[in-house]
Amino acid sequence: MRADLVAFFACLYYGALRPEEAVALRQSHLTLPSHGRGEMILTGACPRTAAAWTSNGRPHEPHGLKHRPTGTVRIVPIPPILVCLLRQHIREFGTALDGRLFLGTRGGLLSESVHGRVWHAARQAALGPALAATPLARRPYDLRHAAPSFWLNASGAPAEVAGPRGHQRARPGKRLCALRRRPGRCHQPADRRRSQRLLSHLAGTTTGDSKRFAEPPLPP
Repeated sequence: MRADLVAFFACLYYGALRPEEAVALRQSHLTLPSHGRGEMILTGACPRTAAAWTSNGRPHEPHGLKHRPTGTVRIVPIPPILVCLLRQHIREFGTALDGRLFLGTRGGLLSESVHGRVWHAARQAALGPALAATPLARRPYDLRHAAPSFWLNASGAPAEVAGPRGHQRARPGKRLCALRRRPGRCHQPADRRRSQRLLSHLAGTTTGDSKRFAEPPLPP
């Protein structure tokens, strides 16, 4: 297992980041106090695409945030548990020379195939054959649905959830309907516990260590 990717998956689970946003995350984007909530200021993403379609001839090319005008940022409040995991990650693994938190196998950009293989292995080990054969948290991206589902269940205010998650509030109809529909994959209590079990397994902790990966609080 890749212990250095625990915080990567935690960013998806607790911060509702897209994988390509977490790949582009740098230490300078973070406010990580020693106590309480922190903050991410997202400035871009590094999605994977065919090298023939990029301007740099590589499979990853920096882009602005999805659904946002070029040059804008997204501010994401993050719960204390994610603050702690990010502080621990930086302390134990450091960053790339450009400040990126999460690295590929040779120090380059973290690829979809690498974090996908790690996630697949964690699912098989933590969930067992029967649950691993279901759609539950099949892709790392599915973790992104979990935090908004918690916020929706608790607040009932989709418009307040859409902003931190990265959906435009100015177009509520389509975006918020999708927001209501998609969290259904992971929003049941049993599914939450299983998602937390996956993170615990990646971190090398016991499956009963539920407090370390507790549910995120509502965004302010």
